[in-house]
Amino acid sequence: MLKKLTSVSDFSKNVLILITGTTIAQLIPVALSPILSRLYTPANFGVFAIFMSITGIIGSIATFRYEMAIMLSDNEKDAANTLAISVIISFLLSVAIALLILLFPNTISGWSGLGENTLYLYFVPISVFSIGIYQAFNYWSISLKNYTGNAYSRVAQTSSGSFINIVLGYLQKSPFGLILGQVIGQLLAALVLGYKTLTNSKKLMELVSVKEMKWNLIKHKTHAVVNTSHVLFDSILNNGISFLLLFCFSNNIVGLYAFSFRILKAPLSLIGSAMGQVFFQEASKLKKQEQPY
Repeated sequence: MLKKLTSVSDFSKNVLILITGTTIAQLIPVALSPILSRLYTPANFGVFAIFMSITGIIGSIATFRYEMAIMLSDNEKDAANTLAISVIISFLLSVAIALLILLFPNTISGWSGLGENTLYLYFVPISVFSIGIYQAFNYWSISLKNYTGNAYSRVAQTSSGSFINIVLGYLQKSPFGLILGQVIGQLLAALVLGYKTLTNSKKLMELVSVKEMKWNLIKHKTHAVVNTSHVLFDSILNNGISFLLLFCFSNNIVGLYAFSFRILKAPLSLIGSAMGQVFFQEASKLKKQEQPY
C-alpha cells in the first residue's frame, strides 16, 4: 500500500512539474497576443499559419517515430542508440528537404501555399530538424524522469520566440518576425533540452555504436513502417485546414483562424500533454517489470 501511495505521489508531482512549465510556456504567447495583433496583420498570421502547417506535418515524422521506442527500450544502451538513430534520421530528412528547396524553390513554394514568400521555405529544414531533436531528447528525458528539463525547455521556446516576434514586429511589418521567432524558439528549446540531457547523462555517447544502432533500427522498424503513416495522416488532418481555408478564401481568413485557434487550444494541452507523457513513462516502466497496470 505504501509503495502504491508513493507511486501516486511521484506521478502527481511529475505531472505538476510539467503542467507548471507548460502553463508558463502557454501563458507567455497568450498574454502577448494583444501586442502581436497590433504588430502583425491577419495576412501575416496567414503566411505564418501555412508555414506552421508545413513544418507541423513534416515535423510529425521527423524521426520516423523512433523517438517513441526510446522509452520502450529494454535497457539504457538500446535507448541511447535509439536516441542516436532519431537524431540521425532528423538530420538526414532535414538535409533532403533543404536540397529539394534549393533545387525547386518556386515549384515547392507554389505547391505549399506560400506563393511569393519563397524565402520562408529555407527555414523549414531548420524547423523540422529542431522538432526532431526536441522529440528525441524529450522522450529520453522523460524516460529518466527529468521533467524539470522539459519544463525549462518549453519556457525557453515561448519566451525567446515571443521576444523575437515583438522586436521584429516593431522593425518590420511582415511574417518574417513570426516565422523567425518560431524557428529560433524551437531550436533553443532543442538545445536547452539536449544540453541538460547530455549533462545529466555523461556516459551517453559511450553507449552508442554503429552495430547497436543497426540492431535497434531493425528491432523498432514497426514505428517507421506503421506508426509513421498513422501520425502523418493525423497531422495532415489537423494542419490541413489552413490549406483548405487558403484555397477557398485568402491569407486574411487563414490568419484570423490561426490566431484565434492559437489562443483557444492553449488550455487543452495543459493537463492532457503533461499527464500523457508521465503516464507513458510509468506504463513503460511497469511493462518492463511485467507488472499489471
